[in-house]
Amino acid sequence: MHDHEPRRTADTVRLGIVFNDRKKGNGAMHTIVICDDNANSLEVLNLAIQREPQFEVVANAQDGRTAIAVIEQHRPDIIILDIVMPEYDGIYIATHVRQVMEGYVPIIYVLSGLGTDQVARTLNGLGIDFFSVKPVSMSVIIQNLNMLAEWQGFRVFLPDPADPGDIKQEALENKIRNILLRLGIIPYRVSSKCLKEALVMYACHSEAIPNLSKDLYPQIADKYGLSVSAVERNIRHAVLLARKNQTDMYDEIFSYPANGNITTGEFLAATSDYISRTTKKVSFTR
Repeated sequence: MHDHEPRRTADTVRLGIVFNDRKKGNGAMHTIVICDDNANSLEVLNLAIQREPQFEVVANAQDGRTAIAVIEQHRPDIIILDIVMPEYDGIYIATHVRQVMEGYVPIIYVLSGLGTDQVARTLNGLGIDFFSVKPVSMSVIIQNLNMLAEWQGFRVFLPDPADPGDIKQEALENKIRNILLRLGIIPYRVSSKCLKEALVMYACHSEAIPNLSKDLYPQIADKYGLSVSAVERNIRHAVLLARKNQTDMYDEIFSYPANGNITTGEFLAATSDYISRTTKKVSFTR
């Protein structure tokens, strides 16, 4: 990361406004710039994205200086961004895009092998749209791109995977991890893992909400080798942390003022409802 930070502009367009004004119709491609210093990763990503009629890679960059140049030149709809790069790192590039490039609010999808607490906190503060820790399968990356485009008001054409169930499950888990990140809950801690599993169960069983103490906690305890009481404590800790952080994502999930005594059940129900509302247009067909 770099000591010098780009200047902050007075008027930064909030996420979603630009995309809602420039919604694309049938047949239009969503432009992408890929920034990754690994030549093999660049090649694999390019080959995978080239097979998708809804996306077009307009430029690649293997260092931060080139990345900023091609982003400013093309102003792509989506930026796929690695963290560790020569010249300028991904944090610097994302800061430049969010704070310097006025009237431009692209989707930023961070795809990196770094998943440290500090990186997660920094990305959360920058308003990154999605963060996947490598390795991630190409099919899930494409699904995530479609999901992100749909969130921002783009018209997307979903893939026809050979095994949609597995891809949908993995994409759901990635989405939940990203929501937790934007709630200020650091991924890959025990409390985050327990809460992620609870939200997956809620999202997958919306027709019959699982009982916390009888169904949900024991299953998570078995998966992670914890006691039921430890699972309950960890989930409660994560819920209280999200409430304390009071991020924009928290306000988006809870459209009503949530008091400090919010229950775990209320948090799980509201968050799973948010997941359902924001993915209702994403479907899989054979």
